[in-house]
Amino acid sequence: MLDDSYFKLYEYYKAAQVDQILLKKYIKCLGKDEVDDIKNKFTIRNALKNIPAQQTIIKESTTINWTKNSVGLTQIPVGTGASKCLAVFDTRANISTISKTYADKLRLHMLNVSYNEGSGATGIQFKTSMGIADSLNIGSIIVKNVLFQVMPDSILYIAPIKLQLNVIIGYPVIAQLQEIHLFKDGRMTIPLSPSQRPLHNLALDQLDPVYCVKDG
Repeated sequence: MLDDSYFKLYEYYKAAQVDQILLKKYIKCLGKDEVDDIKNKFTIRNALKNIPAQQTIIKESTTINWTKNSVGLTQIPVGTGASKCLAVFDTRANISTISKTYADKLRLHMLNVSYNEGSGATGIQFKTSMGIADSLNIGSIIVKNVLFQVMPDSILYIAPIKLQLNVIIGYPVIAQLQEIHLFKDGRMTIPLSPSQRPLHNLALDQLDPVYCVKDG
């Protein structure tokens, strides 16, 4: 839980220290799958230990246009410097993801690390790496030090529907926007100051969102 909390706060060095303690002091208490998972996490956190925390700068209320791709996924325009593209806006993605081709196109700062990842849908294991976008623009909003999981293009290609996914904006970026309004006419607005509401029906299981709903 401490590792998870530090990672959510972008305090990667502290998260790496926690994983190191787990592997040194408590490895005999853990199963093989747990050890493998912690080793994977340590590899990631340790590679990020000198990366500054992600920071989002919102100076004014922002409106951008969203569209749907061929399978109905919401896309928004994002950019890094002179390069722009459409990114899937995925509230279910617990980390932002990018194809190797687009990591090069958007000139991400690649980290010298690779680790094992698996596709939940196919069970295929593959090597993936990480890259940092020093600055990501979403309309007039600037998000600094954005972490992306960099995956082989082939892994992000969905063959049955001939769809190549290139950029996916996930929870860590979405959370720092604080409040988002989606309108049917294709507008997405991010207010300068989030509104205060009594409704508190969202929790997190690590980076998976959990919602409390009422029926009737």
